[in-house]
Amino acid sequence: MPKPFKNSAREIVLKVRAFCEREKANQAPLIRLDQVRARVAAMTGMSEKTVSRITKEGEVAASTSQKLKSRVASNNVSQEAGNIVKLTEEAFSSITPQDWQKQCEHINHLEDKFYERDGCMDNITDKFIIELGNDSSTDSDTSNDAYASDSLESFLSTIITVSKNEINK
Repeated sequence: MPKPFKNSAREIVLKVRAFCEREKANQAPLIRLDQVRARVAAMTGMSEKTVSRITKEGEVAASTSQKLKSRVASNNVSQEAGNIVKLTEEAFSSITPQDWQKQCEHINHLEDKFYERDGCMDNITDKFIIELGNDSSTDSDTSNDAYASDSLESFLSTIITVSKNEINK
């Protein structure tokens, strides 16, 4: 079953296709083949800086993931829990401080992005906050308060009565 794509992925595919169609019509590359970053930027509609950043993030993630996988694979063991735990501990202990530093920097970068987006979401959701308490009082507010007070007293009275009945049994 094919993997579903998000709309942004579909848009990028359409941009790349349109770029390739323009090159086909031109019967030559629109941007020199040795200018890979510029070609990718033109094809996807992104800036060259964004293409560079995404490429770097992908390389760091792939390299760290591959390092851990290769460390585990180089010590292929049986499926006994003790062997797996030992192997995992050895793999983690073989990760250098530089490896951890790269991962920490990557996580900090992602956290900054999420906090930035979260702040934007706060600004949007603040518009939907309904304030329950206000300084103005109307007759309906007063009667609702009295009703709520009566309801609470009735509720507490019922609980006390039930509790007394349970004790007396």
